[in-house]
Amino acid sequence: MLIQWDQRRLGRRRATDFRDHIMDEETYRAIPRAVTKPRTMPWHIGAILDQDDTSECTLYAAIQQYNSAPRMHKLLWTPSMITAYYEKVKAQYDEWPGSNYDGTSERAVQKLFQDLLLTGSYKFVVDEEMARDFLRNKGMLMNGTDWLVGMDTPDKHGYIEPTGAVRGGHEYVERWYYNSRHYKYPDTYEYVQSWGLGWGQRGIFRMKSDARKFLQQNGGDCIAALEPGIAE
Repeated sequence: MLIQWDQRRLGRRRATDFRDHIMDEETYRAIPRAVTKPRTMPWHIGAILDQDDTSECTLYAAIQQYNSAPRMHKLLWTPSMITAYYEKVKAQYDEWPGSNYDGTSERAVQKLFQDLLLTGSYKFVVDEEMARDFLRNKGMLMNGTDWLVGMDTPDKHGYIEPTGAVRGGHEYVERWYYNSRHYKYPDTYEYVQSWGLGWGQRGIFRMKSDARKFLQQNGGDCIAALEPGIAE
């Protein structure tokens, strides 16, 4: 069955929690650069994933990040395996255990990944310059925000705009920051979606800096998931 973009389920839920750990300057400096000199091109990504009509975007985003540069683990996750782990996340790790609902938090997914020894620690990146530097020098970030109706349809250059009503919460991978002009915009962020190759520019989309800022200021967040042994 063909799933229309505006019918796809989202699934990112957010709750403020004392377990959140904000990335500070000391921790950030301890994270090694993934490149000897700043990259000038977006990070390589693994196969674009497709969550279909599930609400499993938080887990799909985490898998996409771990199967992409600078890690490129190439872990094999079948849809049934993802669903089984997703149910485990909801039952054991998130903020709403034992209830019947769609969606879970990115924090809960990272706790699963810690138990699977894929994540050593995770930090919420709240400083914009730190996020930009991370993207250019250290890797990708997980990004969770509200998803608005106007974001369903990228333009021909892959750009989306956060306009219209909120459809729900969504998780995706923040791939790159263009610190020089992309298309006609001086500040652009690039992302990896979990809706297959048929959406956006083969699964890729972009936002102008002001659009990203709007989403971050309205309940959005970024997570740097660090491998074991790195800045724990």
